[in-house]
This record gives sequence, structure tokens and C-alpha cells, in this order.
Amino acid sequence: MSKYSDSEHIIEELRSRIKDLEIQNRQLSANYEKLIGNRARYLQMLDNLNDLVCEIDENGVFTYLNKQYKNIMGYDPSDLLGTKAVNLIHPDDLTQSVNRHNEIRNNKGSSVDIWRFRHKDGTYRVIESKGTVYHNSDNKLRTSVISRDVTEERHNIQVLNDKQEELTQVTDSIPVLIALVSNDLEYRFVNQGYEKYFGKKKAEIIGMKVIDLIGKDAFERARFRIEKALSGEPVTFENKIQNKEGEFRTVETRYTPFFEHQVVKGVISLVIDVTERKKTEDALSVSEANFRSLIENINAGVFKSTLAGEFITVNRVVAVMSGFDSPEDLINKEVSLLYANLKDSERLREGLMLHGEVKNMELQTRKKDGTLQWISINAVLLKDTNGVPESILGIVFDIAERRQIDEAVRRSEKKFRKLHESMMDGFIYVSLDGQILEFNSTYQKMLGYEPEELLQLSYATITPAKWHTFEQKIVDEQIIGKGYSEVYEKEYIRKDGSIFPVELRAFLIKDDDGKAIGIWGIARDITNRKRQESNLLNLNKQLVDLVSTKDKLFSIIAHDLRSPFDTILGFSELLSGNIKNTDPLVIEDHIRRIHSTTQQTHYLLENLLHWARTQTGQLDFQPEPIPLKTLTRQAINIVSSAARMKNISLENLVPANTSVYADKYMLQSILRNLLSNAIKYTGNGGMVSVSAADGKSGIEVVVEDNGIGMDEITRKSILIKNEFITTRGTAKEKGAGLGLTICKEFIQKNKGKIWVESQKGKGSRFYFLLPAAKG
Repeated sequence: MSKYSDSEHIIEELRSRIKDLEIQNRQLSANYEKLIGNRARYLQMLDNLNDLVCEIDENGVFTYLNKQYKNIMGYDPSDLLGTKAVNLIHPDDLTQSVNRHNEIRNNKGSSVDIWRFRHKDGTYRVIESKGTVYHNSDNKLRTSVISRDVTEERHNIQVLNDKQEELTQVTDSIPVLIALVSNDLEYRFVNQGYEKYFGKKKAEIIGMKVIDLIGKDAFERARFRIEKALSGEPVTFENKIQNKEGEFRTVETRYTPFFEHQVVKGVISLVIDVTERKKTEDALSVSEANFRSLIENINAGVFKSTLAGEFITVNRVVAVMSGFDSPEDLINKEVSLLYANLKDSERLREGLMLHGEVKNMELQTRKKDGTLQWISINAVLLKDTNGVPESILGIVFDIAERRQIDEAVRRSEKKFRKLHESMMDGFIYVSLDGQILEFNSTYQKMLGYEPEELLQLSYATITPAKWHTFEQKIVDEQIIGKGYSEVYEKEYIRKDGSIFPVELRAFLIKDDDGKAIGIWGIARDITNRKRQESNLLNLNKQLVDLVSTKDKLFSIIAHDLRSPFDTILGFSELLSGNIKNTDPLVIEDHIRRIHSTTQQTHYLLENLLHWARTQTGQLDFQPEPIPLKTLTRQAINIVSSAARMKNISLENLVPANTSVYADKYMLQSILRNLLSNAIKYTGNGGMVSVSAADGKSGIEVVVEDNGIGMDEITRKSILIKNEFITTRGTAKEKGAGLGLTICKEFIQKNKGKIWVESQKGKGSRFYFLLPAAKG
């Protein structure tokens, strides 16, 4: 009975356990179905993402890819499952990609990188990927990667950079100063014009305050205009700005508000140097109305177009020249619509594609009202950073007036052709490549050739080689550039080989379509005239030199020699009259003055004697090796008393081993005169020094002082031959002005040269160069 009860109890337990298992099974089935549904929804969500999603195992093999791989990369996910991800990576990115994947696997982290992935069509797309390492339910290492195609985004960034570079090219090519100034008055952008004008690099200027660059005075004059522009109103005015050479220049400045989201964020500054224009206008007394008009208008049209020939930007001058009211009327319009002859458009494009630029191309355009006008165009092909042409930049000039001159020249040419055989001057007509095509009998006889011989020659053949470059420049700049040349001189070669001078003027010949076809000129043999001019110039120069020498000698004898003797006589008379009752200090002062005046008079007499000998060719010249430091010491000793009277220090900075090859007597005179001059124009307590250094062409000697200096006009004229320039020294010392003339002639006699640097109020440096002693 007890055994039966136990069995029955066990059966009941089993039944209860089976029911529990059935319930758990049903729950597991429900949870599994739910899990399957969640996975389906998750995968559907991944397929609907705009990004690429994949899973890679520890061997780099794809274990999952969403459907966007089909839409973006062209691959069906089934094509890539089981393949390695590295097969899609660009070869140049492969090593870095593998290293990066290993790095995030080892660190169990994530990373965002940019790679190039191969599209199914073979092209590569730029992909930004974020990889995350994790362990799946089987505890296997997996990497999930979410990627997006950033090819177009990268391309747009590159385009933006190209536009920035293009803007820099355009602004750097415009001959004005262009800048962007922020609200806090700092430079945020400047073009290359700022570098040239202020002598600072762009990087130095950007971030600099306006006041620190243009100076306080110029800034104060501009301050309220800047404030006005920052309030939203453009303003144009004139200012004075100091350039890198320290010169104050007149500039025209225009401040234009720079808006961002309808808020002024700064001003765009356009600065044009109008100094020379102002001078010209003042000289010609141009009216105020015309003056303002000239400031308001740049006399050149500027445009930019696409390669296909559509205007991108134009300035106001182009609009006016084309008969339109506003530059906006031309934007996106075909450039070819303005050409009177479409062949000119093709010719311009061919020139740009072949050479990258077109210079001085002349053509006719048609205005909006149908009238024709002549223009000259210069254009350049703009390229992106890869060197691929992307647009055209052009500058246009109205040449109607010049064309009228050309037409007048053409009519004159027709008239002169009828008369050329009767001309006393030679007539010559050549092709553009210089082949002689036509001439008159005067020209033929001038050169001594038979007509058939002359027709076989080119213009270069009858011209000495030394004239080829000179004459080609006249052809390019005047004949081709303006249609005619000014009168100029050159030489011809006769048949017998003799060379003779001629005077020429040439004109460009064009056909009815305006195409240049040749050059004709008028030549005159000026052999006799040149000989007479040379004789006359020599005689006149000799006469002027004789008169100048006579006048100068009389002037020096009459004044510069008498004045020192008056001083000596005056002080000696004071001493002789009452020397016993005179204070010894006063006596010493008088004697020192008599000595100084006597010494100066002695120098003057020596200079007069040297100068007279150089003028008559009686001065001996005996060059020899000379130790420069020793001779400098001797010269300093000679002038030391004059220096002591003004408490001026004299320094001999010449290196001990420096030697020159020169005439000792002349060199002594050169050093003494330059030192005397330096002392004369240096104030009390000043400094005068002599230094020397080896140069490429010899020994360069410098006599330097910190005296009163000289202005630029004096500096340029002080060493002009036979110009005796003198002013009183700092202690009212007088002079005849002979010293520098003698220095210059002696230095030239010793195969050297002399020059000077000086600034008023800052002293002078006299340089002279002499041959170095050999050995």
C-alpha cells in the first residue's frame, strides 16, 4: 500500500513537472518569435538608414552589410558577404587602414577615419567611417562599421578652396590695395599690394590694427569714415599714407560695408595710390568735376567669364562700354553677343588655350544699340589647383582714339607712297618678319646694292647686330603697340661693309580687315650731320669748360683766398697792438684761430694747384702698393687740429693688412679732403671715422660722420663733374668747393669710383673704391 502511494505521488510530480515544462516551452517560443521579430525590425531599420552599415569578423571578413551598399557603392550585400573588406580599400590607403583596424581592436575602442572605397563601377568614393569593436553572443570579436559617402562634400570643400585661391589671384592682379577690416579694426584679409606698399608680409599684416599699419595721423583722418562705413554706408575719401620708403603718398580710399546675415561685420577697403595722378592733374589745372570723375572711374574694363563664354563678373566700365545701364545686366550673358565678328571670339579662345594668355588683341564689339567700337583686350586663362583651366580673366581698353590715329596714318601712307620715289630720303617697306619688299632709288643708292640684290635681303642683314635688340623693342612697343614709332637713330651696313648712321621713323601697315601686314619707314643718312654735331659739341664743351675754369679761378682768388687772409691779418693785428696786456688764454685762442685759418688756406692753395694741374694734364701718376691704415693715420694727424677745435673724435677703423694699389700723393689728398669735409659738417662732440673692407672689385673705403647730412637734391648733384658746391660748415667754416671735385678726379685716375649716402640730420657716408694691391 505504501509502495503504491509512493508511485502515485511520483507520477503526480512528473505530471506537474511536464506542465511546468510545457509552460516554459510556450514562453520560450513566444520570446524566440519576439526576438526574431525584433531582429527583422532592426535589420529593416539598418537597411533604411542613409549610411552604410556592416559587420566585420576578426579576420576582416564581411559578416553583414545593409542594403545601402547597393544604393551607394553598387554592390549587392550578397556579393560581398564572406569577402575581405580590405579588397575595397584604395591601395594607397591600405596600410594605414589595416594598422588603424588593428589599433582599435587592440584597444577595444572606436575610431572615425576617412578612406577611399572602390565603387562597383571601378571608381573610388571618399568614405567617412566609424568602427566600434565588441564581442557578440558567442564571445567572438566583431567590428561594426557605420560609413557615409563624403565624396561630394570633399569636392565642395575643394571648390571652395579653389574659389578662395582664385579670389586671391584676382585681387593680387589688380593694381590697388584691397583689404577686409573687422569691426574691431583689425585686418582679416589683404592682397599682395599691401606687401609691396608697406614692405610687410601678408601674414604680418593680418591681425594687425589699422592704426598700427597706416600710422596715427592717417588713422585719425580715416576714423570717422570707417565708423560711417561700419554704420552701413559706403564712403570714399583721400588720405595721406606713408609707404615702406618713408614717403607720404596720396591715396584714394573706399570703405564698403561687409554684411553677414544683414549685419555689418566689417568693411572692404579699396586703396589706390593717386599721387602721380594728383600731380598731373594739378599741373594741367584739370577742373574739379573732371578730377572727381577720374577718381570715380577706372579707365579700364575688367571681366571674368566661364570657359563656355558666359560673363561671371564685369565692372562698371565694361557695362558702359557695352551700352548697358548696370554690370548686372551682363551677368550670365554670352560674351560672344558683344562681338561684331564671331571669328574674333574663336581667335581669342584659341590663343588662350594655346598660350594661356592673349595680349593687345584688337577687335570690334557691338554695343547694345548696335553701334560698333574698337577695343584692345588682354586676357589670361585662370586654372584651378590641379592646373585645369576653369575661367577667363580679361582687361579691356577703348582704343577708338588710337584707331582714328591709325586711320590717319593709313591715309597718310597712301599719300606718301605716291611721292616716295621723288623723296630725298630713303623709303623702305618690309614684311612683319623683316623681308625687304619695296624701296625707292634713294634707299638703294644709300646702301649701294642693285635692286634685285636688295630684294633678297632681310632688314636684319643690313643692320649691325648691336642694334637688333634695341630696334626689336621699338617694333614691339611703338610700331606694333601704337601703329608708329617716334624718330630714332641707328646704323646701316652698306654693301661694301662700311657702317653709317641713319635717322628713321616707321609705321605699321594693315589691310582692310585691320590685320597688320608690314612696316614702312623713312630713312635719312645723317653721317654729315653727326660729324658736324660732334665737332660742335666738342668745341662748345671746350669753350664752356674754359669759361667755367676762368670764372671759378677768378672767384676763388677774389674771394676765397682774400677772406682767410683778412682773418689772419685781423687777429695778428689784435695781438701785435696790445699783446703785453692781453690775457694769455685770449692770445692762445687768437693764435689757434690764426693757425687753423692758415692751415685751411694752405689746403685751399694745394687743392687749387692740384685742380689746375688735372685740368692741364700736368699731374704725375705713379701707382704703387700702399698700406691703407698707415696712410689713413697720416691723414688723420694732418686734420686733427681742426677736429680738436670742435671736440670731434677721429677713428681709424681700417684693418691693418689692407693695401691698395694707387698713387700715394693722390690718395693722401683724397683722404685729407674727405676728412676735412666730414669735420667741417660735423658739430661739436661729433664723430668721424675711416673704415675699409674687401669688395668684389677692390677695396671699399668709407669716410663716415654723424654730422648735418644733406638732402637728396644736394646728394645727387654734389659729385657732378666741374660743379663746385659748397656751404658753410657747422662752425661757419668756408670753402671753395674744390675738394670733392679733386677727390672724384683722383679716384677716377686711380681706376676707382666714388659715391655718397646721406640723410639730412643723420650724417653722411662717402664711399670710394680702389684696386687692391696684389700679393
